[in-house]
Amino acid sequence: MNRLTATLREQEAEAAKLAAATCLPKLRRRQVAASLKELGYGG
Repeated sequence: MNRLTATLREQEAEAAKLAAATCLPKLRRRQVAASLKELGYGG
């Protein structure tokens, strides 16, 4: 049971990191997209 709980905690931590990384405000996403376009990435 302890192993299961530890695995669940690890998965929750990873999910929190992914959620934080994908929840940038729209303005910030536009700034990042513009910067990448200037560098020749994306369309």
